[in-house]
Amino acid sequence: MGNFKRGGLGFVRLHEWNVAALGKYVWWVQNKADHLWVRWVHAVYLKGTSWADYTPGVGTSWGWRKLCWVKNVVQANWMGSSNRYSTSEVYGKLVDRGSKGRLLSQDRLVRMGISDSNRCFLCGEVGESHDHLFFDCGFSQRCIQSIALWLGVIGLAMSSLLYRIWWARNTTRIESNVALPRRLCNDVRGDVITRVRVCNLRFDCSRGRQWFDDLCTRVCH
Repeated sequence: MGNFKRGGLGFVRLHEWNVAALGKYVWWVQNKADHLWVRWVHAVYLKGTSWADYTPGVGTSWGWRKLCWVKNVVQANWMGSSNRYSTSEVYGKLVDRGSKGRLLSQDRLVRMGISDSNRCFLCGEVGESHDHLFFDCGFSQRCIQSIALWLGVIGLAMSSLLYRIWWARNTTRIESNVALPRRLCNDVRGDVITRVRVCNLRFDCSRGRQWFDDLCTRVCH
């Protein structure tokens, strides 16, 4: 779900995070960082071979073959210059690439031959796709506007809102009963307030405390 301070719910996908973290070692080898282990890798494994083109041999260790696999993954999602490697940025790129198009929206179900119609369940006006469902649909836009008016900023609540929109879509598909945007937005309101309290966030000034108290008393319309 991403960094809580940047609008997520404080969770990470462990597989993608581990790949991004191991990518630091890939970056070290690529840039010949001043580490004993890097010098050993170049002397024992690479032996003058380009790291980008290197393929591990059959007799190499499992750990080394795994690192070479990570190399192929992170190089396709490289972020920053040769002077900098950011685990969090590469992680974000991996998550974005892996998430987009994974949800079984109606356009995907039609392409898979599972559904005959790609109609959006929430608005019923146009075809349903990932981008339409979460950003272009009139239902979703009303939810986003309502949350923005309540919160003042949208980042903190976005993860919860996307989850709630997907829940509303699936519920409508099964029960043929579209939920009111107001209900979703007040559910998001509860998620945000609960998350702030669970994390025991402390506000450094009375203004910040007042801002949070106001959020707790206001409701979404």
